[in-house]
Amino acid sequence: MELARIEAGGDAFAQALGVSRRIITTALERAAPLTRDHLVVVRLDDDLPAVRVDNRYVAEVVFTLVDNAAKYSPAGSTIKVSASNSDDHTVD
Repeated sequence: MELARIEAGGDAFAQALGVSRRIITTALERAAPLTRDHLVVVRLDDDLPAVRVDNRYVAEVVFTLVDNAAKYSPAGSTIKVSASNSDDHTVD
């Protein structure tokens, strides 16, 4: 529903500086009940920068990706989440 609202131009992004690590950790905490039958491996660079994004939307994207990985992977499989700095000043 949120995606439909964004695509229709009815919702503006609330951009603010957010800490990449915090955004990802928040999404993973929310997804924890869904991933209890999986091994979740998280690798985040220590020096992830603050990023100008809508924290809520980015956390929702991370949550949805992890949720889909849990839904469509067999129990006991590994779900990997990583974030690193790129040379071009972005987060991968």
